[in-house]
Amino acid sequence: MNKAITKSLENIYEPIISRYRFFFKNSLPQGSYLFVGPKNAGKNFIVSLFSKILLCNNQSTTDCNCSDCSDIENYNHSDVVYIEVGGLCDLNDSKHKDHSKDGSRYIRICQIKRLNRLSNLSPNRSNIKVFIINNLKYLNIESANALLKTLEDAPISSVFLLLADETESVPDTISSRCQIITVNPMKKKQLEAFLIDNYSTNKNFAHDLSVISRNRIERAIFLYENNDAIDILKDYYNDFHKLLISDINFRFDYADKLFTIFRKDNEIFFEILFCWEDWLRWHLYVKFEQSNTPSFFINNYNLELFQIVQGLNALNALKNDVSKSINTHISIEVLMIDLPFINKNI
Repeated sequence: MNKAITKSLENIYEPIISRYRFFFKNSLPQGSYLFVGPKNAGKNFIVSLFSKILLCNNQSTTDCNCSDCSDIENYNHSDVVYIEVGGLCDLNDSKHKDHSKDGSRYIRICQIKRLNRLSNLSPNRSNIKVFIINNLKYLNIESANALLKTLEDAPISSVFLLLADETESVPDTISSRCQIITVNPMKKKQLEAFLIDNYSTNKNFAHDLSVISRNRIERAIFLYENNDAIDILKDYYNDFHKLLISDINFRFDYADKLFTIFRKDNEIFFEILFCWEDWLRWHLYVKFEQSNTPSFFINNYNLELFQIVQGLNALNALKNDVSKSINTHISIEVLMIDLPFINKNI
């Protein structure tokens, strides 16, 4: 990301970081900070910016070319440690050490034990060490309990930056020990202006990116830089079209396909549900004569309001079932039954 874009983003998020910039300049940073907001809404950028103002002597001005800021941008600063699904641990046997190759879906307790060990070591080149944990929803019970103990016993030279999509996914025992910083999606017009000014997009494409991303800046940038990703999303929308006009046999066959996707990569599974929710919401916007739909959206069916609500409720029920570890395959089949059946001749 070039300096001009970084400067633009820093100006956008200045209201969030300004008071912490002043605090870090006048006292030794310590403790834990919990960044809460929707996925891809900007948390990763703000956490990177926090790391800079924690470790950079210049307090992270965008004109700073110091080695600290450069290394943070390149993810190789020796005093910044990243903990995420598929990361490193301290165990040396073949089943551990590096979990990027074993299909891990959670942050494991062995990774938190590594974090605990590193947090008790002196910083290499700064006064503090920064530990970034992304995302707390991937903690299991064991790793959450281990993290709690680490936060309680950590030396003052360790600062923890924790990311979560929603507060409900964070144990109260952890959130109560953190300063909570809320990161909301940008305003639609603000995001469109950012895309036009920094990526030379035309107004229509900026509008589409804003709508598809739900005004989440990291998501919008990713979609801009990966045009194939938009085509994949369009396939998800088209699959949903087919489902709603299909009979129960087709739906149950698709349920098997969707369950296979869930087992292989639940991030893709939830992205599909995300797209289906959007498809229904766009019909809702059209019904109430709002313009918050992408340019490629075609209102093929004059859905009744109760059908839109029925579909949204069914999708929400599936997400709740999955979060509670209820049999996912059965829950997907229930979704197929509960989704409205649309007459394709309408």
